[in-house]
Amino acid sequence: MQDSHCLKDVTVAVLAGGLGTRVQGILHQTPKLLAPLAGRPFLDYLLEWVTVFGAQRLVLCLGHRAVAIQDYLACHPPTDSLELFSVIEPQPLGTAGALRFAMPLLQDRRILLINGDTFVGADLCQFHAAHLTMGMMATLLCTRVPDVSRYGSVDIGTDHRIRRFLEKDPNHHGPGTIYAGLILMEPSMLRHIAGHTGASLEQNILNSLPSGSLAAMVGAYPFIDFGTPDSFEQAQIFFGNWSTYLS
Repeated sequence: MQDSHCLKDVTVAVLAGGLGTRVQGILHQTPKLLAPLAGRPFLDYLLEWVTVFGAQRLVLCLGHRAVAIQDYLACHPPTDSLELFSVIEPQPLGTAGALRFAMPLLQDRRILLINGDTFVGADLCQFHAAHLTMGMMATLLCTRVPDVSRYGSVDIGTDHRIRRFLEKDPNHHGPGTIYAGLILMEPSMLRHIAGHTGASLEQNILNSLPSGSLAAMVGAYPFIDFGTPDSFEQAQIFFGNWSTYLS
């Protein structure tokens, strides 16, 4: 990694308020942040990962089963170097709504937004440096996958700017580039979200921006989305190789 302190002035915000209906048969009453993966809750991996890159401030945007997460953190507090806050939405607000609800804790700073049920083994310092180089109000971390049928894909120009987002199509198989669940945002992007009324960050806000408004960093990164029963089983193997994602 280029600079192990690269996230020291960045607020990490984790979107973790979803109901987790697709894996409810596996997790039952366990929230996805506490999903047991290779012997540890996902939250442990997430906190360890961002602190490796120097994160000092993290905001959990919670909803479903938030008390269970708070109870876990009370018994297993993070390292003293990480200041941790949580905000609980009163009802499901969507990804953009949850971010707006947490806005007072984000303090008009650059933020790293992370989805609470995906992980991508990328160098966050390299991602941060790419974002600064691009000079855009937001940069999405994207990864190449062998089959995009499970995901929506991203069309990116040679200038590393996003031209458009393509809807998920289960009939369209083959390799492609997908959004990997991480965005670096400038305060200008936060203000844009705050002034918007749409519930979905992806569909109502990112999709509505003019072509070329957002940047992307693309690589062939290890990626897992454990939000379905099949991928949840794959995640057990994925997180069994945890140490390789910290080097």
